[in-house]
Amino acid sequence: MNFSSFKIPVVYFILLSISLFVFLLYIVGAAKYLTDHEENTCDMTYMFEYPQYVRIGLSSKQDDSPEDLHFPRYRLFAYGEGFVTERLRRMHFNGIPVLFIPGNAGSHEQVRSLASISLRKSLKSRSPFHFDYFTVSFGKEYSALYGGVLEEETVFVAKCIKRILALYQGKPNNIILIGHSMGGIIAKGALLTVPEISSNVASILIMLATPNKPSLYPDLTFLNYYQSIISNIKDLKNNGTTVISIGGGPRDILVPSSQTIDEHADINALTTSIPGVWRSTDHLCILWCKQLILNIVRSLFDCVDTSQKPPAITDNIETRLKAFKWHFVQELKKNIGPEQIMQKKLNYQMKMVSGLKNFKSNMFGAVKII
Repeated sequence: MNFSSFKIPVVYFILLSISLFVFLLYIVGAAKYLTDHEENTCDMTYMFEYPQYVRIGLSSKQDDSPEDLHFPRYRLFAYGEGFVTERLRRMHFNGIPVLFIPGNAGSHEQVRSLASISLRKSLKSRSPFHFDYFTVSFGKEYSALYGGVLEEETVFVAKCIKRILALYQGKPNNIILIGHSMGGIIAKGALLTVPEISSNVASILIMLATPNKPSLYPDLTFLNYYQSIISNIKDLKNNGTTVISIGGGPRDILVPSSQTIDEHADINALTTSIPGVWRSTDHLCILWCKQLILNIVRSLFDCVDTSQKPPAITDNIETRLKAFKWHFVQELKKNIGPEQIMQKKLNYQMKMVSGLKNFKSNMFGAVKII
């Protein structure tokens, strides 16, 4: 009897069984990763009036200028609500400019939570200044999957920055940039890789769930784009731009927390550790989570120097950084007397017991500062 003829089928059967077992483990692990996360406890933001988006051409002469025709898929808008919209339609801007840049397959309408809460805060507090929010539309392009669109989006954002500043006729002479996901990378690219834009044109850059360290480069163009930013990244610090990077924590399965870290940023924070937020956000929730949006808006208001005419973001880098640390870090003071008690919610990570992505929260009734 020839036993050798049975060896090959047996070997194949064993290999197939092992492969199926490993594949099953992979499926179970993937399902657990995608579904086993904490409940979304963020409050929703609401608009008090119907949001309006006023289109702005890249040229002051007409909407469809040669520059606009060069970017047929892209648009620049100004956000408004109620009576503010009529002023925007007349191209009358007298606030502090903020440009929102959406990410992969993102929409220009994602600016509405930030812009609406900022508008309501300025009206409610009757502050002598307000913020003008602008937003760009990339036609929901997949900028995280194809590097071929990155350069075109970057050039368009650079032209938008120039156009926005031209609306103010030199006062102010800088802008605030807020980028979501790949929008944060596009913002960096506009400041660092476009010759006609100086990197000091942005006083503040806030990145929300931005993949500063992507796990995958889909093509060579994508890789070269990131490398061009890295090679010039120190120019942001040298020119005084305050850089903040915020990650969503374990609920964001598209851009993990480790990828949001920017080694050259002034502050790297997770929503789970931001005072007053204390919760994880998914990749889209980070744009409308009320607790986080309030912190961002308040920090921007605290960065304004009202002694300037008109009021503008302070030129003092330390003052800006102090405001952001207060709203996003709040370090414990060692010189506080032992009699003072602080209510402090502490977040810690159970790395070895519950897994790397499971965050736990613990509220101590009172923490004595010594």
